[in-house]
Amino acid sequence: MKKNNIFIYLCLFCLLYLIAEQADKIKSLEARRPEIIYKVDNAGSGLAGIVTGKEFDGNRYSITVSGYGKFLVNKEQYDRAIIGKGWQHE
Repeated sequence: MKKNNIFIYLCLFCLLYLIAEQADKIKSLEARRPEIIYKVDNAGSGLAGIVTGKEFDGNRYSITVSGYGKFLVNKEQYDRAIIGKGWQHE
């Protein structure tokens, strides 16, 4: 009977630990500010604006264009974009 009680208490402890861990993960995910990133794929749209920021996160290039937001771009577009200068999507 004691072995069964120990097993039940151990299972309950593990369950409570997993619930607490999930609660912490949910809190951290809710605390993050979501970002909307657009992909430039609308050819001929005439998108133009001022580049206000550039970011590279290790595998994705993005630029921020005033009035439009953040866009995923390829390396050529990233290298061509200059902060404070005009940018037009070809």
